[in-house]
Order: sequence, then structure tokens, then C-alpha cells
Amino acid sequence: MTPDPIKTDARRARRARRFGPDAACARCGIATPETLVAVRRTILEAHHVCGRANDDGLTVPVCRNCHAILTEGQRAAGVDFARPPTILHQIAAALVSFFTFLHDLCERGMAWAGALTELIGELDAAFPTWRDLPSAGALGMAS
Repeated sequence: MTPDPIKTDARRARRARRFGPDAACARCGIATPETLVAVRRTILEAHHVCGRANDDGLTVPVCRNCHAILTEGQRAAGVDFARPPTILHQIAAALVSFFTFLHDLCERGMAWAGALTELIGELDAAFPTWRDLPSAGALGMAS
């Protein structure tokens, strides 16, 4: 079977129209339509940050793989997905679920910060004058 560039371009354009210009996973950031898998009628799934039984409205868009990872993290933290018997049980389950989600984001953020710090070291070694570039200056953020 030989590749058909016209069909490939048409398929890419169709996916771009279907998924929209800003479709991206909130956890991993994948935004390339060719790498994402459609779920029902969309590219992303809604992850219930506090668990659906605890707060049906608080969701973030994530790809199917990240959704599975986040849901498994909730289960590992002991989040019960059944309707809680009391408001106190509901709040406790929502908090455990929410902070499990934040913990995952913090771990990912720390990994990104570590990778960035490593890159800075490599830039210093390979291009010692990179810090003199105007765009390398610190942001002038008001306190």
C-alpha cells in the first residue's frame, strides 16, 4: 500500500476542524491532532477532579491516557466513587481526590523544572553568552 499525501492532508485537516485549534490535554499538554484518539465525539475526556459523586461540575480536559492515570491515582488514594452517605464523607472524599490531582500536577511541574534547570546548565556549557541575549533577561514583574 502506497501512502496518499492528498488523503493524509485531508485527514489532518478534518481532525484539526473536529478537535478545534486549542485542543490539548491539561496534564500532558499533547495538542497534536494526529497523536490524539477521539473519545466518543471529542478528543479529550472530562476528568472529575473531586470525583463525579462528590462534584460533578469540577472537571479538567485530559487525554484518554492521562485520564486513566489520574483515575487510578484517585483509586490508589482510597477515593470511593460511590455516592457518599453524608456531606462530611463527601467533603472528605472530594478533598482527597482534589489533592491527589494537585499532587500529580506538582510532580509533573517539578519534573519540568528539573528538565529546565538541566537545559540551563547545558546552555551555559555550550553557549556561555546566551544570558546576554535581550530575551534571556528576567521578567520585570511588579511586587
